[in-house]
Amino acid sequence: QNPETPTTTELTVKLPGMIQQVRFFLKDKAAHPGLANKDTLYYIFIGGNDMSVGLHDLAAFDFEDAITDLGGAIPAKNVLTAVGMLKDAGIKPNQIVLVNLFNLSLTPQFQKIIDSIPAGSMHDTLVAGVTGLAKGAAESYDLTLSADAQALGLRTLDFGQLMDALALQPSIKAKIGHACQDDAAAGVLASGKTPGHVASFDASLGQTASDCGNYLFWNNVHPSSLVEQELGYRASEVATQKAKPQAMMMSVESTRQRAKQLHHKLVALAKQLEAITKPRH
Repeated sequence: QNPETPTTTELTVKLPGMIQQVRFFLKDKAAHPGLANKDTLYYIFIGGNDMSVGLHDLAAFDFEDAITDLGGAIPAKNVLTAVGMLKDAGIKPNQIVLVNLFNLSLTPQFQKIIDSIPAGSMHDTLVAGVTGLAKGAAESYDLTLSADAQALGLRTLDFGQLMDALALQPSIKAKIGHACQDDAAAGVLASGKTPGHVASFDASLGQTASDCGNYLFWNNVHPSSLVEQELGYRASEVATQKAKPQAMMMSVESTRQRAKQLHHKLVALAKQLEAITKPRH
């Protein structure tokens, strides 16, 4: 759930937050016992909207707020609350799957930030800095989710690794930072309109193409049909795994410590960028 509503040219839709959505689901589940059974898996996938707000902060060179919004504290807390609600409803830990986030620097929204950085002596420093914040934010959040999953005996789906693998494919790599607005995945958010109408929501984003098979996104932050399909394959793989979540090499405490250390580095980086862009007189 967004801690704030960023200004955007896209269609603004007021959506219920994660906790409210879980309440809706549990109410439906109680009313319709056949909706789920002991073999049902429950995927919890949130945090992208919060991170998107952080990208808006980066675009405004507001690095102090960016650290707060990119830090992942709000979605991480909501994930734990949602897990607790599901467990209280009788759902076992090994039925719950946490889905992490991907490298934010892959998004067209981030590319627009890079393109907006003015030329000058500090250009390369700023590009490296904001890229470090975008990549590090998702990594820090993912480490936190990983530690929580280990501690609670939950399953995990590594969305970040999937996106990194896709981004290495030559046909896709050439289009990173662009969006395919003709993508049928956009129809879900089109309020019943056909995908062809969706591109009019924000014609300034990305590039329209008839073949969206090599794009990671259909707009500035939302994954394409290609990505959704690959994510579905990964989800089905998780569903067929009878064992508990894959054991991690590091302990829960070690994972949490890595997340904490990375967050401290991001805070220090944000302060450096703040000093560059807003020098004191």
